[in-house]
Amino acid sequence: MGSRPPPSRRAHPVALLVVLLALSLVLGLTWLITIQHQSVSSQQALETVRVRSMRIHHLDVLLLRMLDAEAAVRTYLLSGNPVHLRPYQDAPEEIERAMAVLRAESHPQRPARQTIEQLGTLIDARMALLRSDVEAGRMIIVDPRKTMPVA
Repeated sequence: MGSRPPPSRRAHPVALLVVLLALSLVLGLTWLITIQHQSVSSQQALETVRVRSMRIHHLDVLLLRMLDAEAAVRTYLLSGNPVHLRPYQDAPEEIERAMAVLRAESHPQRPARQTIEQLGTLIDARMALLRSDVEAGRMIIVDPRKTMPVA
């Protein structure tokens, strides 16, 4: 009868196994919850980057269209050839589309909305100057023997 351990010693390894299984279950659930939290955080960060990237894209479009329009007017004023005005003529539509998207975006901060409106005002003023330059250029007679227009 000395070969069998007392019953309290047999239950001890089973209790240890149950504790180990419970601990493994808790650690596994903690790991899954952590991964889920990291996934949600990553998705939020990616969405923030996407929104900022689109905003930068539309600001780039505004800048490029303004530069194209200004270059077109300068080229027209130097050459007198109205064919060079095409980028200037196309610019307002593209600029308005980009401004509409920027205005439509939800800006959580009031200063950002005000900045967009100020940008729109500056663009309108610059386009008005370009329009007056084009009108003034149409009134200048170009001397074909010179590279500069003369009045």
